[in-house]
Amino acid sequence: MEKQTDENEGIKRNLQCIIQELQGEMTLQKQVKMLSKETEVHCQAQMQATEAFQTLKEFCHHIQTQLQHQDQEFKVLIAVKDHR
Repeated sequence: MEKQTDENEGIKRNLQCIIQELQGEMTLQKQVKMLSKETEVHCQAQMQATEAFQTLKEFCHHIQTQLQHQDQEFKVLIAVKDHR
């Protein structure tokens, strides 16, 4: 009877150790999932920022082109005025 109780206690301790190990692994897996989700969110934010930057760059180029055209028009008007 005492031998059976000792065996049961040993099995109980082994199972408790296994449970603790599994709980540690589950915690680690949850942390990895959270990190993966964070990484995904950061990647999406970076893609959006890159797209916004590209759009802004194109807009600035468009404005610069318009300003150059206006500058040319002013130069022509000044040349015509000075020629008179």
